[in-house]
Amino acid sequence: MPRKPISKRPLAKTPLPPLQFSQPLPYGAVLRDTGVQFVVYSRSATTMRILLYDEVAAGEPAEVITLDPSRDRWGDIWSVFVPGLAAGQLYHLQADGPFDTETGQRFDGRARLIDPYAKALVGEF
Repeated sequence: MPRKPISKRPLAKTPLPPLQFSQPLPYGAVLRDTGVQFVVYSRSATTMRILLYDEVAAGEPAEVITLDPSRDRWGDIWSVFVPGLAAGQLYHLQADGPFDTETGQRFDGRARLIDPYAKALVGEF
C-alpha cells in the first residue's frame, strides 16, 4: 500500500542555503527584555538553585530560587526565566547530587558555584 505524503506542500524548487551551526540555548545568564534566562548544564545534578545577591559584600543571598526538575529540567539542561532581573544582577549557582568518589562525582549542595559562562566577575578572589 503506497504511503501518503506527510505534507501537501510541494518541495522547494530552489536549493536551501548551506546550514549553519547554531547553539540551541546560550548557557549562563542571558538578559531578556523583561528579566534574565538562566541556563545551566549538569548531567548528574538532582537539585539546582540560583542565589541572588543585592550587593557584592553580602554574605548571604537576598533570594534563593530552587529550580523544579519537573518543570525546569530538559534532559541535562536546567533552565528558568526570572522576570524583573536586570543587567548586573549578582548571583551564584548551587547544585546538589551524588557524592561518589569512585565515579568522580563530588557534589556539595552547600558550595557556591561560579557560572562558567558568566559575563563578568566581581569581588575579591
